[in-house]
Amino acid sequence: MNQAKRKKWEQHVADYERSGQSQNAWCRDNNIKVNRLRYWIKKFENEKVAVKRNIDTPTNWVKVDTSLSNQGAHNNSLVIIIGEASIKVTSDFDADFLKRVIGTLTSVC
Repeated sequence: MNQAKRKKWEQHVADYERSGQSQNAWCRDNNIKVNRLRYWIKKFENEKVAVKRNIDTPTNWVKVDTSLSNQGAHNNSLVIIIGEASIKVTSDFDADFLKRVIGTLTSVC
């Protein structure tokens, strides 16, 4: 997105919010289409929500023990550890089943 355009609309939205006017009145006084103002207000609100979600959602790292993969040359498996539980996943695993198991373990561990 063009930074100059974004800055201009950030300023328009800030001016509108400080004005105390209705959207229709402010747009009429500033020769701006009300639908454009509403678009940018919504866009900026959605961006704030997305940023807040990222801040409020902690990143959970899981430990992967790579030493287990060196035990056999043909052993295509992975051990997933969630809390006190560990799951050994082989190359022929059922993805839907694993997803349900991980969901359950995550909620209780």
